[in-house]
Amino acid sequence: MKRHCLNFKSMKTILVGTQSDLRSNLNILQLVDDGLAPISETRALRLAKKIGAVKYVECSALNKINIKVCSENFLVEVLLKLPHFSK
Repeated sequence: MKRHCLNFKSMKTILVGTQSDLRSNLNILQLVDDGLAPISETRALRLAKKIGAVKYVECSALNKINIKVCSENFLVEVLLKLPHFSK
């Protein structure tokens, strides 16, 4: 991002948890013993706070959950607050 964004230091961050459908997939849940299971929403929210994200959104393209919400959050929180978009 530093290379492509002139205002990197003032850029807002949205943490997006993708493939949220995998939390209920039995084959994936078997990976818990190997430490490879998906993280919980609570843990993701803590990470979002730690990195200073303005928002955390989970989505699943497979189940078509929150795809539009992710795009809308990006537009509202990031693009529309940039000086050249807010005029």
